[in-house]
Amino acid sequence: MSNEWNDLISHPNHTLRIGGIEIEVHDQVFTPNPSITFSSSMILDHLPDVNGKRILDVGCGTGVVAVHCALAGAGHVTAVDISNKAINNTRINVAKHGVEKVVTVKKSDLFSKVTGQFDYIFANLPILEEVWSADTNVDNLIERFVTKYPEYLNRDGSAFFVWGSFADIAPVLALLDRCRIIFTQTSVEKLGYTWTLFELKK
Repeated sequence: MSNEWNDLISHPNHTLRIGGIEIEVHDQVFTPNPSITFSSSMILDHLPDVNGKRILDVGCGTGVVAVHCALAGAGHVTAVDISNKAINNTRINVAKHGVEKVVTVKKSDLFSKVTGQFDYIFANLPILEEVWSADTNVDNLIERFVTKYPEYLNRDGSAFFVWGSFADIAPVLALLDRCRIIFTQTSVEKLGYTWTLFELKK
């Protein structure tokens, strides 16, 4: 694990240009900086056509995915995170780009405060526990996401989440198999690791 990964959460407030837009990144909020991590970029680089679609951004962090979807013509975006700092950071970036009428931001532990169904669900969830707080259980988060997302996905929709090869992918694949999830994988090599984007169907 790179020492730079200590800066994923603990860092000075800064601005970052990613995917063609500038966002504010606050201390104690996961930075999508592509020189350190490729998880956010993996989603942005493979963003489907979201024009007119209903979007759910789970673990929104800075709101970078939510803002990109709104600017790409999404009909409505719901952005959720368990962190108050992340929620505040997302609201700042939503206002910065003038998409307040499209993006609803709320605090939620995964789907706990989510209602309705969505065409696309994007989840940028913790991959390695060492990067996060001591009470973060990555296996539990992934299992809760995989077992609950079908309730919030439209029939022809897709849910996406990212994995990195610095963490064992075998339990993720076993979970998807156990839950009989239909999925595809797209992988790229970045920063010395393999980053995999999972697309899950209902």
